[in-house]
Amino acid sequence: MIAHPARTRRPAPRVPSSPAARRSRAVARVLAVLAVLAVVFLPLAALAHDQLITSVPGDGETLTEFPTQISLEFNNELIDAAPALLIRDAASQTVYRATPEVSGRLATAPFPELPDGDYRINWSVVSSDGHRIEGSMPFVMATGLTGGATPVATQEATTEASTQAPAGEGGLADLPAATRIAIGVGGVAAAAGVLAVVLRARRGGIRGQ
Repeated sequence: MIAHPARTRRPAPRVPSSPAARRSRAVARVLAVLAVLAVVFLPLAALAHDQLITSVPGDGETLTEFPTQISLEFNNELIDAAPALLIRDAASQTVYRATPEVSGRLATAPFPELPDGDYRINWSVVSSDGHRIEGSMPFVMATGLTGGATPVATQEATTEASTQAPAGEGGLADLPAATRIAIGVGGVAAAAGVLAVVLRARRGGIRGQ
C-alpha cells in the first residue's frame, strides 16, 4: 500500500474589505469617541453654573421682623449684567421690583415693608460662567403689619428684557479660563476625528486602486 503524504489545508485567502466598508468603520469609531466626549463634557458644563447657597429671607422662612435687605449669596462671583428681582404676593401680583446690587458673590436689594402674608421672591442673575440663572423661593411675613400690599405698575416688557443677557454678555470672552479650555479641547477632539476620517478614506482609496 502506498502511503500518500498528508495534505495541508491552506487558509482561505483573506478578502480585503472595500473602501466603503473601511470608511464606515472609521466613521463609527470617530462617532463613538465624540459620544464619549459629549458624555464627559456636557455634565461638566451644567455643573459650571453657580448655585445659590444662602439667602435672606431663607427658602420657606417665616419673618417676624423686617430684614434690612434681601440678600442672595452664590458659590462664585457673579457677573453684573442686568440682574432682576421681584416679589409676588399670594395672588401672584407683583408687589415689589428692584435691580439688585451685585458685588462679588452677593446680590442685594432693600427689603420692602410688606404686610403679613405669603410671598415669593423671583430672582435672575448672570453666573460666573456667563449664563443667566434664575430661581424663586417662598417666604411668609408675620410682623404684625396689617393691610394689603400695593401692586407695582405692570412692566412685563421691561421685566422680560431684564432677564435676557445684554449684547456681548455670555460670549466666550466672558467665560472663565477652565470653561474656555474645555471648549477648546472638545473642538480639537472633533477636528481630530474629522481629520482621521479623511485620512482613512484617502488610504482606503489608494489601497483599493
